[in-house]
Order: sequence, then C-alpha cells, then structure tokens
Amino acid sequence: MANLLDGHIALIIGGGSGIGRGIAKAYAEHGATVIAADINLEGAQETVAQIGGNSARAEELDVTDRAACDALAKKVQAEVGALSILVNNAGIVRRATLDKDSGLADWDDTIGINVNGVFNSTYAFLEQLKSTKGRIISIGSIQSFVHTQNCVAYTTSKHAVKGFTVALANELGPHGVRVNAIGPGLIRTPINEQGIM
Repeated sequence: MANLLDGHIALIIGGGSGIGRGIAKAYAEHGATVIAADINLEGAQETVAQIGGNSARAEELDVTDRAACDALAKKVQAEVGALSILVNNAGIVRRATLDKDSGLADWDDTIGINVNGVFNSTYAFLEQLKSTKGRIISIGSIQSFVHTQNCVAYTTSKHAVKGFTVALANELGPHGVRVNAIGPGLIRTPINEQGIM
C-alpha cells in the first residue's frame, strides 16, 4: 500500500496548513508527486519541507484569482506533467450573523474562496484531469448537510460544494474522472483554533 499513488501528480490547494498539509504529506507517503499550493507560500513551503525529498514543490495561489489558477495549470503541465489528482481544500470560516457590520464582506469573502475558488481551480485543470482520467476531491464540511449558529455564509458555501460535486460527477463520469467531496466535522486546525464554538 505504500506506493498506492505512484505515478500520480497531486495538487493540494490549501496545502499550507491543517487538513491540506495532512493530505499532502499522506499523498507523498503513498508515492504521489505533490504540489502544495496556498495563498500563504511560506506555509506551503513548510509543508514541502516536512515531506522532504524531491517529490514535492510549493506554489503560491489565490483561488479567487481565475487568471492565477489558469497560470498555475499551465505551469504544472509544462514543468511537472498532467495533473491526475486535484484536492480543493482552500477555505475560510467567518462565524458571525449577517446583521453584523462585517456581514457583506463575510459573505463575499466566503463565497469567493469556498465556492468560486473550487470552481476556478477545477475549471483551470479540467482538461488535464480528463486526459489522465483523474480525481477531484473537494473538502466540504459537516455543514454541507446541517447548519450551526452564526454560519450562514459558511453553511451556504459548503452546501454549494456538495451540489457542485454531485453535478460535476455526473458530467465528468463519462470521461473517467471521479469526483467526490469529504464532509469532515470540526477539526482543531489553524483556521478553527481562534473560533471553536
């Protein structure tokens, strides 16, 4: 089982900490060539340092920037090869009611990263993933299925990830691309450590 992912090229978006870092390290342990991408380049570089060896690299990426996603797709294709695994893990949590002063900004930021970001990265790598009959894994949440207090934007975004996954799986199945989402419960990661409910 140690070489389960030999020959695969895996991009873990949000790979600079938390769940993304854990996924990146596990994929490397199973033989994948790993690209850890994060808006926090230093975090992605730390992930790569923890992996060690020559099987991983770090990239800076803001998933809200569609042009940046497209540019990274071209760079990966040219310098590493066609992607076979995409993990959409970038995300934010804003725990506040909509009537707070930050309500509009919280909504825009959360939808921009958690929903549009998943679309932008998936769209950018779509042709590569079709060519490799690859896999797309998006990180949803338990809130893809339920709602907790003070999380309207976040809950909406994670419901959207679930819907996107179901629709995309239907669309890409005939191309041999597997599309799934994971809905973890609350995990004590850096994104949550300041806001555990």
